[in-house]
Amino acid sequence: MSGQKQKRKYTRYPKSVQLAAVEEYLTGKKEMWEILKQFNIGDYKTLHGWISKYEQEVREHLADKYLSLPTMKQEEDKEAIKLEALEAENRQLKELLSKSNLKIDALETLISLAERTYELPIRKNFDAKQSKCSGKGTGK
Repeated sequence: MSGQKQKRKYTRYPKSVQLAAVEEYLTGKKEMWEILKQFNIGDYKTLHGWISKYEQEVREHLADKYLSLPTMKQEEDKEAIKLEALEAENRQLKELLSKSNLKIDALETLISLAERTYELPIRKNFDAKQSKCSGKGTGK
C-alpha cells in the first residue's frame, strides 16, 4: 500500500457558491479563513483558483450592483414629473383664488345692496372714534 498514491476526494461546488465566495473576498467583508469556513472550502488554493477564474465577472456584477448611478434621462424624467405636479398644483391654487375672489365680490355686493335697501351701516367704520363709556380700559 505504501507504493500506491492515495486518491483524494474532490468536492464540487455550484457556480453560485463559487461566485458568492469570490464576492465576499472582493468586497472585503470577511477574512479568507472566514470564507473558507462559511462555504466549507477545503483549502486556500481552491478559493484562489475561483478568484482568478471569476474575479472579472464578480467585479462587473458588483459595479452594476453598487455603482449604478441614475442616468441623466432618469433625472430629467423625475424633474419633469415634479414640474408637472407643481404646475397642476399651481392651476388648482389659481382656481381656488379665483373662486375666493368671486365670493368676496359677491359678499361685497350683497352688503352694499343691504346697506342701500335697509339704510343701515353694516360695514364697520374704522375711522370712527370709540365711545369713552364702553367700559374698556378705564379701570373704574
